[in-house]
Amino acid sequence: MRHTFILLVMLLVVSGCTPTTEEQQPQPIDTSYFELQLQDAKNMFQTNATLGITMLADTIPKEHISYEHEHGIITAITKEIEPVTTDVLNELQLTSPYTLDDLHTLTWDASDVVTTLRITRNAPTLKQTVYDMPLDEKIGQLIITGFEGTTITEELRRAVEEQHISNIILFSKNIVDHTQLQQFATNFHALEHTYPLWISIDEEGGNVSRLPDELVSIPTATTLANNHSTAEIERIANHLGQALLAYGIQVNFAPVMDVNSNPKNPVIGTRSFSDDASIVSQYALAFHHGLTEAHVLTAMKHFPGHGDTDIDSHHALPVLSHSKEQLYDVELVPFIEAIQEQAPMIMVGHLLIPALDDTLPASVSPAVITELLRQELGYTGLVVTDDITMDALDMPIADTAVQTLVAGSDLVLIGHGLANALTAQQAIIEAVEQGVLTEERINTSVLRVLRQKQMLGEASVKQFSIATWNDTMRQLLQSSQ
Repeated sequence: MRHTFILLVMLLVVSGCTPTTEEQQPQPIDTSYFELQLQDAKNMFQTNATLGITMLADTIPKEHISYEHEHGIITAITKEIEPVTTDVLNELQLTSPYTLDDLHTLTWDASDVVTTLRITRNAPTLKQTVYDMPLDEKIGQLIITGFEGTTITEELRRAVEEQHISNIILFSKNIVDHTQLQQFATNFHALEHTYPLWISIDEEGGNVSRLPDELVSIPTATTLANNHSTAEIERIANHLGQALLAYGIQVNFAPVMDVNSNPKNPVIGTRSFSDDASIVSQYALAFHHGLTEAHVLTAMKHFPGHGDTDIDSHHALPVLSHSKEQLYDVELVPFIEAIQEQAPMIMVGHLLIPALDDTLPASVSPAVITELLRQELGYTGLVVTDDITMDALDMPIADTAVQTLVAGSDLVLIGHGLANALTAQQAIIEAVEQGVLTEERINTSVLRVLRQKQMLGEASVKQFSIATWNDTMRQLLQSSQ
């Protein structure tokens, strides 16, 4: 922001702000320097507008500077300047309005003496767009739903095109083979939509694999860590990510960040990279980096740590009786590393941790999501729930969907039943209308989602040779440390 204001003044300072007379000839104008500063101003204004920054840093002189904003987004910046004749700008061949780019315009008063400069943003920012979206469309961005079948049914079409549910998850039941998956993804992304649609999947390797059987499967996380270096795992994950992207799948709920510290754990086990927190951090982040380089969004799971439990949260609610200090020593270690690596998404598990909240499971707990993850650990990325249709939660789907947003989640994963997703959407709408949730709270999550979608762009299904892909994957898996 500082550069924006400096540059506005530079236009005059560098050019010479003193009106010329017959006795005083104008100094040469360094137009190349001005153009450099002008480009810098354009970039700074666009960045600040996109991020919604309205507060000026204490180091920026505030006198003679004013700005306008809408929904916390700067829309115009005005700088009062020492009077200067338009001859200076004429020498630069600048006339008002002056187009900075497709989004920004520089203007000044039209008199013979210029006293103000003004940069205006001509198009809405993403944040402004979010504020203008209908409420049902906003909430549709915050739901990830499972569905029945292997084709675009009329029910699924209506959910996307009419109810604006914008994200789905694929399970094995939805995938027949390579050809079917490519056709399904092609048809799904062709559905009418305003913002990019997401297809997500659980593709960890080992027993948790959904991709077509024609593709070579990668082994469990434990096997990968025992037989490969982190560099090799990164290459394996990158190759996996290329296949996901070719199928139009942009979100992978992996890697598992849980520390497998309980041999009796029925649900994590070999899905974890290790029983050592530091090893989990290294190898899970390598897996994350490989997928990220392939432009696939990862989700670190299951916060704050599902490794030391002896109950499968698909069937009942596990209880983790560790103290907060113990959590910091073991369970939280990989997640803290992931946050420092700017992990784009963290999945919160269904487990009760009395040291943090003795009533609510982590996935619906403000103490876990807002106080620990957001505030204490400083996480600013996307938060997604584990599947809220799992039996660990005994709340109705509608109540759970509302409560997890109240707690601080951004995305509600509803793994089974389009009807459940629509029920959750309606419940969230009513919660906003009744004041249980503020629309500002919804806007914050929608903005996080759409920023990620904007960065990933529209998905496209690409043809690729299964034989070639398999050969490369076999070679990667055969290499060992």
